[in-house]
Amino acid sequence: MSLFRAREWYSARLGGGEEEFVHGSLVVANIDNAQDGAPKIVTGSLDGYLRVHLPLEQDAEDAQLLEVKLADPILQILCGRLVPHEPQGGGVHPPCLPST
Repeated sequence: MSLFRAREWYSARLGGGEEEFVHGSLVVANIDNAQDGAPKIVTGSLDGYLRVHLPLEQDAEDAQLLEVKLADPILQILCGRLVPHEPQGGGVHPPCLPST
């Protein structure tokens, strides 16, 4: 008997299978401080694409909230309390650390 059970919660195909991702390129958090606390899936690729998904139900076509192509690759996505009492997100690029 197993203590854990795996279930597919949400899936999405990103970049047609040709984009590259590294460890730390995905975070699940309430990145926009929504009142309902709904978690969003934030991904960043080495091709510079930043995407935000709101998975309400499996195989939802409209689950992608944002897709932005940045000039530099995204090495890591972070979410936490950069300022007291306000969750914020940030992305690590090769020359800098911008925060949103």
